[in-house]
Amino acid sequence: MVKWLGVGKFGVVPVAAIIWIALALMLEVYLRKSIYGRYIRVIGSNTTAAGLSGIPVAKTLFVTHVMAAGFAGLGGVLLAGYIGMGSVKIGTDIAMTSIAGVILGGITFGKGRKSIIGAILAAYALAYIFNIMTALRFLPTKIRCC
Repeated sequence: MVKWLGVGKFGVVPVAAIIWIALALMLEVYLRKSIYGRYIRVIGSNTTAAGLSGIPVAKTLFVTHVMAAGFAGLGGVLLAGYIGMGSVKIGTDIAMTSIAGVILGGITFGKGRKSIIGAILAAYALAYIFNIMTALRFLPTKIRCC
């Protein structure tokens, strides 16, 4: 089942891509239309003002971190299905790539602005660029000294 999630296809479209796009669109709509999404946006703008205005800051941040952990876990399952095994070493560079995707997507930390779509497009562009650079052997290998 996990391998099918990682490498399975519906026609020509990978299952992992369908899951990723569906979750991203649902999250985008949910965060734009719900009170919870507005809470997150306000907390991102000014935590102190959000707390003084009656928003449950600690509870909202806790739920947000739990959701992020769930999405990270799902990503790990999809990655394990794609490579066919679990490993503690694979994906160590994903954290920096994801932060770069968020920043390139136009989301500023601490401002509570922009949307998920920009971050998704930036992450896709980064992955595409890294794949092209790897295929053309532009990425540096280990630096040898003396």
